[in-house]
Amino acid sequence: MRIETNVSSLELIAQTEVTPLELISMSINWIVSKELMQKISGNLTSGLNRGAKFLALPVYRDIFLKELGAEAYCGTLNLVISPEDAVKIDEQFGMAHTYDNLIHEGKKVGAIATLSITLRYESREKHSVIVRPLLTSHSSETIEIVSSICFRNLWGLQDGDELTVILEDL
Repeated sequence: MRIETNVSSLELIAQTEVTPLELISMSINWIVSKELMQKISGNLTSGLNRGAKFLALPVYRDIFLKELGAEAYCGTLNLVISPEDAVKIDEQFGMAHTYDNLIHEGKKVGAIATLSITLRYESREKHSVIVRPLLTSHSSETIEIVSSICFRNLWGLQDGDELTVILEDL
């Protein structure tokens, strides 16, 4: 199929072997799959208590100030997600912001990738960032979330609570 800028949608349909009903069906399937792909759920779990150390470094603080538009809380929130949702996140990280060649006090520090998200719990939502250290001991089924607030304190969260991650368009 050849697409030209001056071809109307109706002319394009006429040039293909797809019926209008099939086109509508394909559009609905695309919308539904996009909606399903953009929301994942996970259960809160205690982390390795290393996030605070890294988030205290100015090089990382500057990145998250840019990503969040506010100072990051000095710790991460960890969620365990399903293997299927881990695949979705992995696909999104293919288009993520990657920060490498990071220097702190003259020494190279670990590269990271980030994804903008909205974190939802009950009726509350907060813009946040999934951070993926490129060297990590976490499995891909554990995601680390950075935000400007301490979710456990402000939202009263405990291990096992279910939260929803809404992936933002890249």
